Amino acid sequence: MNTTSSKTSQRPIKLDAIHPPPLRIGEVSVTEQDLERLVASFALDLEDEPDGRLVFRESRREAVSCFACAEEAQQKLGMGKVLGYFGEDNPTARLGSKEGGHDFLLIGGRFIVDIWAKDTVNYTDRYVLDLAAPAQRNEIDELYGPMWHWDVG
Repeated sequence: MNTTSSKTSQRPIKLDAIHPPPLRIGEVSVTEQDLERLVASFALDLEDEPDGRLVFRESRREAVSCFACAEEAQQKLGMGKVLGYFGEDNPTARLGSKEGGHDFLLIGGRFIVDIWAKDTVNYTDRYVLDLAAPAQRNEIDELYGPMWHWDVG
């Protein structure tokens, strides 16, 4: 029989490890959940072109291009930098391994916004990943590889 109390053997969970504090951009505080809702509001606003291409309705960018998806998010959100990498320079990254590379949006050095990863290749179940959330580090590392491989797209 274990005489150690379960209360003393468990480490307390830090709330900020699950939900890091909002990112301040100017006078605005932004959370992962805020960005997820915003991106979801336009990510699937798509239509088919007569030639069969799937495009974002307003911009006419091709929704199957990771670079176009990153640009669409940047334009709609009005913030962030499009970053990317070549597959041969970032061999541990799952995203772009078959395509020769990958592009995505990075906001405030913290939030990865990636419509393509969710809707085109279905490698993740969300549009936004938070580099400040320890619980997401393994997924981010697997999908995007080491940050030092990321460069301006």
